[in-house]
Amino acid sequence: MEAPTPRHSKEVLAALVRWCLRVGVGVAFLDLYLRFVAFLMTSAGVAVAPLVTALIALTATLLAVSPNGRVDRAITRTLKPAVDAVDAQIACVFVPYIAAVPVSNLPAGGHLWTAAAACAAGTLATMFAAGKVAQAFSPGTSSPELGEDEEDETAQKSRAGEEAEDERKTTETGGPVDSTDSTRSTDSTRARSARRARRMSAADAARAVCRGTPLELLWLAATAMLVPLALIPWVELSFRATAAPAYVCATATTYLLARRVPAGAQRLGLFPTVTGGVAMACLASAVGWLTGVGAQAGIRDYLAGAGAFYLYFVPVAVLGLAFRVRAQAETLRKNATPLALAVVVAVPGGLLLAAALGKACGLPADVVLASLPKCTTTGLAVHMARALGVDASLAAAGCALSGTIGLSAGRALMDAMRIRGATARGAATGASSHAAGTAALAAAGEDAAAAVAGVVFALSGVFAVLLLEVSWFRAALLAVAGASA
Repeated sequence: MEAPTPRHSKEVLAALVRWCLRVGVGVAFLDLYLRFVAFLMTSAGVAVAPLVTALIALTATLLAVSPNGRVDRAITRTLKPAVDAVDAQIACVFVPYIAAVPVSNLPAGGHLWTAAAACAAGTLATMFAAGKVAQAFSPGTSSPELGEDEEDETAQKSRAGEEAEDERKTTETGGPVDSTDSTRSTDSTRARSARRARRMSAADAARAVCRGTPLELLWLAATAMLVPLALIPWVELSFRATAAPAYVCATATTYLLARRVPAGAQRLGLFPTVTGGVAMACLASAVGWLTGVGAQAGIRDYLAGAGAFYLYFVPVAVLGLAFRVRAQAETLRKNATPLALAVVVAVPGGLLLAAALGKACGLPADVVLASLPKCTTTGLAVHMARALGVDASLAAAGCALSGTIGLSAGRALMDAMRIRGATARGAATGASSHAAGTAALAAAGEDAAAAVAGVVFALSGVFAVLLLEVSWFRAALLAVAGASA
């Protein structure tokens, strides 16, 4: 391998700095946007959750503006780098929620297994309801149901759009045009384009830094170098603050190592989030025992420091759902009726059924309420748990269980339920097992169903959160679960 030159080192540094700036600016804008929405709602006396309102407003804006127009490009260029960065490591962001399970209000004894069984039954019921409703109201095979013909049509339109965008960019950046007066402008803009093309990307810069070294080893080395920082007896800082940098790097290390777990084991529930969360809980417990504060206090120190850092990005992950819906706008438009009916039937029905199952099994009311958001993407599930006044880590654990079902057996279960067609299978998966089930469809080659599932799990999550803001539905849900209002 060639030795790096000073110029090459500068390019690597410049690429990493550009990426950090873009991500930082996007996160800052999203944070300010969320705070602004919260301020407006507080001033207006509106009780709906600011995060959900901000998500709906951003989604509506992205769907309303002209594609590739000035507003669309401005929003995308400002926010998309941050959304993509968080989305790429979204499983790592939720590791602290799994690590918090040992210090949460876990059901005792047989109630733990009863709660797991009730969660599984509720997931299957939601899958069946969403799939069957979407299947019943989907058009025939001759109509656009995202079958093979529509996939071809969608791909052709996508390619046509890309070609149109390329043509637009070529015209704007000095490509060949039919005016001889523009020759000089063309040459200069081509030169600028060439300079931009020579810019190193962040991915290339990261590969140049790693130079074949596994990324987890680099994070492990960073953890080892930061450990002494945690041992310095700072006057004004607590251990949870001084240990936070080392814990942040350790979390990234365990997550990257957990991604190496074989796919077969992951289908059985050993997701990187789950495996990494268990590993960090064990590590924090060991540190707590060694420092004399106890295992549970060690976990709480981890959650208050590094855990808070990772969970800061949860709103970014939630707001990123707006870009997911925008990317599948055509899918949503062509399947609006079956998808809307599937969400409207399956989400409230699934919540009420889960509450009734938990109460019938004799589970404590707080455990029943914590299990309700299990079919929702984790970021919104945590928000729902807090709105219900129950432990967010239990809600995250329920999401992991429903995701395991969708990832390991979702397609087989839909086959057994005779749920057929891309629209129906996507609706069933998205409404019951969120991102994990969607990934399973994509990995199996059901790309059309995966596209539908990507829209449905965003829509169903938002709809579930909005339902909790409806006083009469919330009261009914609490009554069915046996909890006081």
